[in-house]
Amino acid sequence: MYADNDHFNNFMMLLRNEKIHLNPSLNLDIVAEKLNISANYLSQIINKTTGKTFCEIIGGLRVDEIKLMLNNNQFEKYTLLSIGLEAGFNSKSVFYRTFKKFTSMTPSQYKDMLVYSM
Repeated sequence: MYADNDHFNNFMMLLRNEKIHLNPSLNLDIVAEKLNISANYLSQIINKTTGKTFCEIIGGLRVDEIKLMLNNNQFEKYTLLSIGLEAGFNSKSVFYRTFKKFTSMTPSQYKDMLVYSM
C-alpha cells in the first residue's frame, strides 16, 4: 500500500474490492466523484504514484481480467469480443489495441499460445 496517499489507496481498493474497472462506462470523473476529489487531482495522484495514466491502469487491469478468462474453462465458449466486453471494454478496436499494447500479441494470438502450450 502507498501509506502516504490515502486517495490513491482508496482508488486501489475500489479496483480490487469493487472491480470498478469492469464497468465499460468507467471514467476518471466517476472514480473521482466516488473518492470525493477532483478528476484532475486524481489524475495527478495516479501519475505521480505510478508513472502511469488512469487509462493505462484501467486498461492493464482489463487485460489481466481477459487473461484470467482465457485461462478459465468457464469462458471457453465465449468469443474473444464477448470476453473483452465482459472485462469492461466497450469497443472491439479499443480492446484489441489495448490488449496488444500490454501483451505484444493480439487476443487471438494469445489464445492460440495458451492452446499450444498445454
